[in-house]
Amino acid sequence: MMCDRYSAYNHLADECRQFCWAHLLRDFQAMIDRGSVSVDIGTRLKESGQELIHHWNRLKLNQIQRATFDKHYRRLRAAVLDALYDGTLCREPKTAKTCRRLSNECYSLFVFAHHAGVSPTNNAAEQALRKSVIFRKLSFGTEEKTGSQNLAVILSVTEPAAASANDRSTIS
Repeated sequence: MMCDRYSAYNHLADECRQFCWAHLLRDFQAMIDRGSVSVDIGTRLKESGQELIHHWNRLKLNQIQRATFDKHYRRLRAAVLDALYDGTLCREPKTAKTCRRLSNECYSLFVFAHHAGVSPTNNAAEQALRKSVIFRKLSFGTEEKTGSQNLAVILSVTEPAAASANDRSTIS
């Protein structure tokens, strides 16, 4: 299960959920933006996370071997865990709280590195929903329950067809 750390997923075991690194990187930037004692922690976490995703993308594009990724992964995992530990001791309450939670659920940071088919981000899912979300925002939604049901039916037919057409165009 890919998640953005929404509390509704807390009942799942750490090894059954992957925290979205796109969301994590935004959280690490927020630490940097807080300034003061949070800057170092946020910078270390963000830089390590970005490098980890970079190497994962290289692995998926067959630009590096699994053994090379694993070497980078072990180094960067240690850097992330060290920064999280240091962050738990931070005098800035929000940064310390985030680091404590991530330290306590650290396996969920790295599920993608251990299980084939798991992505480090939920970008694919968010892109799949993007058109319907934009439509809802531009049209101000629907006023009636039947309108919402009709829209759901229309999108369930048109979105898979569009995705299928995109798949065929990338194959050729």
